[in-house]
Amino acid sequence: MRVMGIDTCGPEGSLALAEVTEQGVAVIEERRLGGRSYAEQLMPEIRAMLEACGVAVANLDAILVVRGPGSFT
Repeated sequence: MRVMGIDTCGPEGSLALAEVTEQGVAVIEERRLGGRSYAEQLMPEIRAMLEACGVAVANLDAILVVRGPGSFT
């Protein structure tokens, strides 16, 4: 199962792309987001990460999002 994780709750945010199997979780790529500018960074960073890994949104099995509070609106 291929999953993307998104966290914009803290002073710094992050994105991760991972492969989940019966053996465990393998992180494919992780990116940091600078604080207080998530609205500007989030979508371009998601696009860039997926393109760099050769993964289409349609190929994701799940998107995991950390629930706030946070600065992303």
